[in-house]
Amino acid sequence: MSSVVNGIAETDKEFVTAIARAMTVMEAFDAAHPEMNLSEIAALTGISPATVRRCLHTLSVVGYIRQTGRKFRLGPRVLSLAQGYRDANRIEDLVGLEVQRLVEAFDDPSSVAVLDGFQVVYVATIARPSNLRPSARIGTRYPAHATSLGKVLLACAEPSLRATYLARPQLEAPTDRTLADPAALAQALIRIGQQGYAVSIDELDYGVASIAVPIFDAQGRAVAAINSSGYSGRHSEDSLITGRLKMLKDCARAISARLTDGLVVP
Repeated sequence: MSSVVNGIAETDKEFVTAIARAMTVMEAFDAAHPEMNLSEIAALTGISPATVRRCLHTLSVVGYIRQTGRKFRLGPRVLSLAQGYRDANRIEDLVGLEVQRLVEAFDDPSSVAVLDGFQVVYVATIARPSNLRPSARIGTRYPAHATSLGKVLLACAEPSLRATYLARPQLEAPTDRTLADPAALAQALIRIGQQGYAVSIDELDYGVASIAVPIFDAQGRAVAAINSSGYSGRHSEDSLITGRLKMLKDCARAISARLTDGLVVP
């Protein structure tokens, strides 16, 4: 990550390296790394320990990081950033009703996500309390190509972005069902773009089946995607298409109709 930041700083004179590194430090904390010491953060981010120390000190002073002994964790002020994004982009007003409609219709989770670099980020999600499988939460990130949401967004993305994604030396494969071969994925994205939907069965995790369609803004850009997911033991690709695709497209069209300036991609 540090080399990426350094590379941008060399070519973009308006780029503030210190801010980018501080954000990288905050983003290092997740469910797998809820609490870390300085050395662990440096190793995970690729940022030097001295720079990490300065970032942690600054973030602690302003309330985004909390320290207990030698360990650091995110502070509650981080929540204001996420809530600010949701409020500024009227996420609940735009997508909440349609996500709820899908959950009530199929008794399975439904989510809306946007594309952020090589990942999808969930900006809205609803699941029944009775769902046995843990579902994604707001802010959850997954490799785009391993999800139906990400695949449909990649299929609708600018060709240059798609080429950059496919040119990566290695694509993550969470399961042996994940379509992680760049050439095969490229062909699949062409097909997805033509048909207007993507299906993922056991690609993100065993037992997870989902179907997703894009959400368009007033300019016709695919700015987000909405899905309906369930247990792959009960749902095949055909059953998702025949049973859920029509309603999913209806919900996506309803959301698209509410968009005037577009849902801002993070």
